Amino acid sequence: MNSNRALALAGLLTVTSTAFAGNAAAIEAGGSVASSTPAEMMARQLRERYPSTRIDRVSPAVIPGMYEVVMGRNVAYVDSSGRYFVFGHVWDMQERRDTTADRLGSIDTADVSSLPVSHALTWVRGSGRNVLNVVADPMCGHCRNLERALEKLDDVTVRLYLLPILGPESRRIAEAVWCSPTRETAWRDWMLRGAEPTVAQQGCNTEGLAAIEKAARSMGIQGTPMLYSGDGRKRAGALSSTEIKTWLNAAPIAASAAAAKGNATAKTAPGPDLPTKDKATQ
Repeated sequence: MNSNRALALAGLLTVTSTAFAGNAAAIEAGGSVASSTPAEMMARQLRERYPSTRIDRVSPAVIPGMYEVVMGRNVAYVDSSGRYFVFGHVWDMQERRDTTADRLGSIDTADVSSLPVSHALTWVRGSGRNVLNVVADPMCGHCRNLERALEKLDDVTVRLYLLPILGPESRRIAEAVWCSPTRETAWRDWMLRGAEPTVAQQGCNTEGLAAIEKAARSMGIQGTPMLYSGDGRKRAGALSSTEIKTWLNAAPIAASAAAAKGNATAKTAPGPDLPTKDKATQ
């Protein structure tokens, strides 16, 4: 995104927060106004105004006076009246970070139990409290860049799954790593220093690679690198160490969505189908 356009968007979105007193009766339908935060009050207001739209979570946006609204796998920004929505990505130009992408990464989830943990190359840094699952190809340039970022992480357990999908040379290197005396060392030596793995034995059992490929197919993985947090959130691409840390420490969306007290039912639309009922003029 052009930086001038991003700055212009940020300026356009900045609004002054207004009171919710005029909407008190409508908001109260979802619970006690006195005990609710402004974001919870806005969530109730939006669910009443747009009953056919799935509203999973409402929280204060990084832009003053606005709220971030998670609707299924969509993220939008709404002003304090609940009437005007903005769809698109919000950039923090000072941090050079796409804050919308961070949120989307927290709501795009997968069932990580499908990954065959027993076949992962595993190493622990510090306390190892955060689990990071990485699917990578040995001939993937972005995977190589990601490996450098992984070296800078603390308090993480890295589980790496070899997925040779870039042709015969990928398969050859993956099998050489798999058949090395110390797989983790062989992998990092190859990715960080370009040192070819030393094969310990000819004709070693590579069923573990086949198990990883089967899991990748079931999860719809078609490219590398893919990253999965311990709670199933996923991101694609070579993130920086700072981006990975921020993402791993982000609160999962599931708990917040479950706390919606039944307001977003299975019958609601999975995405933004907003213009069904507008009470802004009442």
